[in-house]
Parts: sequence; C-alpha cells; structure tokens
Amino acid sequence: MGKNSNKTTKSRRNNPPRGGPGVLVLSETGRESKCQREALEILRHYFYAETKEDLSDVNSPVDEKDTHKDASNLTLEQEIALLKRGASADAVLSGNASDPTEKHKAPFRVYDTGCRGTVFIMCTLPDSELISTTISTAKLQHNDEDDAGSEKKGKEKEETTGAEATETSCPGMKRKQSETVSATTSDCASSVSKRQKSDEIDNSKQKWDPIHIVRSIFQDIREHSTAAPRSRFVSRMVPIQCTCYASMEEIVPNATELIKTFLMPAGINHASKKKNGDDKLPSFKIEFKRRNCAHIRRDAMVEAVANIVQTLTNEYWSNHPDKSEKDETVASKISSDKVLFRVDLSNPDYTVIIELCRTLCGMSVVPNSNSFRNFNLMTVQEESGGEKIQED
Repeated sequence: MGKNSNKTTKSRRNNPPRGGPGVLVLSETGRESKCQREALEILRHYFYAETKEDLSDVNSPVDEKDTHKDASNLTLEQEIALLKRGASADAVLSGNASDPTEKHKAPFRVYDTGCRGTVFIMCTLPDSELISTTISTAKLQHNDEDDAGSEKKGKEKEETTGAEATETSCPGMKRKQSETVSATTSDCASSVSKRQKSDEIDNSKQKWDPIHIVRSIFQDIREHSTAAPRSRFVSRMVPIQCTCYASMEEIVPNATELIKTFLMPAGINHASKKKNGDDKLPSFKIEFKRRNCAHIRRDAMVEAVANIVQTLTNEYWSNHPDKSEKDETVASKISSDKVLFRVDLSNPDYTVIIELCRTLCGMSVVPNSNSFRNFNLMTVQEESGGEKIQED
C-alpha cells in the first residue's frame, strides 16, 4: 500500500504543467497502462504524419517531394535498427533519428489524473496553448509541486541574503556586478524580443489542435484505413483544447477565453450578416463530467458557463448596437435581451465539453460533436461496418 502510494505521488509530481491541450483517453478499469501505450502510438502516428505533409507541401521544392518522402518514411527494418541503436520512438517517427545519441523532444507527455480508467495525453510543444490563459496558476504545478517550490524559494532567499552581505562589504564589486547585470538584462531583453517575433511568425505552425486529430482518427475508422495504428484498449478519445486546475477560480477565466476564441465567432458571424427571420441562431450545449472531484457541482458549472456566454453576448451588443437604435439608452436596454446563440440539447452546432479528473480540468468547444458518437471508437467502427476487435 505504501509503495504504490509513493509511486503515485511521485508520478503526479512529475506531471507537465497545466495549460496545454491534449486528449482524454478512456479505457476499462485495470487496462490503463495498455491504453496509455496504445494512445501514445496513435497520437504520434497522426502528429508526425501531419508534420511530414506540412514539410513536403511547404518546404520541399516540387521536384524533390518524392525524395523528401523517401528520406522520412523508413521501412520497418530500418526503424527497428534505429530503435536498437538507442533512438527514441519520437525521433524514428519524425524521421530525424540519424544520430541515436541526439535527444529528441517528445511532443506528448502523460498526465497522471489519479482517476482509474482514464489516461490524459498532453501536448508539451513550446507555446502549444490554444488560448491565452488569463490566470497565472493555470501553468503552475499544484499540491505537492507547491511544497517543492516553497523549499526552492527558501534556498534562493538564503543565497540572496549571502549575496547582499558580500555586496555590502565590497561596494566596488557591487557597482561592477550591477553594470554586468544591466548589460546581461539588456541582451536578454533583445533576445526575448527576437524570440517573441519569431514565435509570432511560426505560431500557426506550432499550434496543435486535438479536435483536428480526433476528427482524422474517426474519419480513418469510417473509411477502414489500415495505415494508422488500430486500438484495442482505447474506448473513447475526447479532445481537450485547454487545461487548468480544477477550481472555479481558474475554470471561469479560462472558460471565458475558450468561449471567446472558439464559440463567439460563430454567433458574431451570424449577427454581422443579414439574416432572414427563418434563419436559426447557432446552437450550443454544455456537457459536464467529473471523476473524483466532488467540490464542484454540476449546476454551478452549467450556470457559470451560461453566464459567460451571456456576458460576452451583452458585451458584443453594447459595442455593436443596431443602426436603427439611435437612442443609446434604448439600445443598451435592447442589447441585454438580444442573443447570439440558442440552447439545443439534442443536436447542437457546438458542444462546450468540461471534464474534471481529480485536480485536472479539461475544456473544449467541439463543433458538430454528435458526429463523433460520444467519441466512442468502438461505436463508430461498428456503425461503419467494421468488425468488433476481439480482446484476449
């Protein structure tokens, strides 16, 4: 009991910081390890397949496309040989395993949710967040990680105290250190500025959208594609666009940014166009599930998300009143009654998904979620006429 508890605590302490997107994978209880291995294999396949397509379509000349593809697509024997030489699986899949000793940053890491039957695969690419998080603690480690951080701060405080004593005894040294720090800070600022500019240019290339990947997975299942790895232990794959700590203080601001980024444009586009009276507003629903997280109630969460949509709607109409409303007082009263969306629980255009797994909260706005059949891979495979996979 004690050994297993220590292993669980250690794995959670090594979790990647919250904030990035990922995929919540569900399996039968007791098969989490097999599900994790299978899910990583599937996501890596689609990630590197998409990366190779981007490279061949954008960076390669027309007459060198075939050469590029041949260089990146290794045979099974070549992949096995590279793995035996010590190359990582990510390096082999990316086609960048010429030197097995060279470290290759993996695009995904497993986040231990602490809930049985669940595996969360998080994207850990640089600047992979799909929204600009409005609360700093969304990127911090919590619980056990906070204790480690406090110990580190204590050591830093002791080192700072010692440095201050040295500076007091040596005024000349203090002045020279100040000049050095000033020059270093200036150089760092310029390098950070350059890095930010390059990140802004390449931002679209670095973004990884889990909804796009999950849609490709389900499409290949329907088309009976044999190129992608098949799943035996993965039952569901739910795309998660942002993650944060499972508390209302973090969920509300992050949900606001998520809805503002992925849901509001649909309503705004509808409102900005001239529509007939018969046209229906875009619809949405809220889908909330929780595991080992009893401190957040369903009704409170649904009410919070509904209030976010209403608040953003009111802000839009207050900034974009109808031209026919000349009286500002009347316009402000009418704007509070106007809507950009309607609620449809059976067949919505958009579904706001909120998944709570102990201390992790994952959220996403999925268009046409009914086409995913509750993100159940087995259901889609049976509907498409495929054979049900037999388990050992």
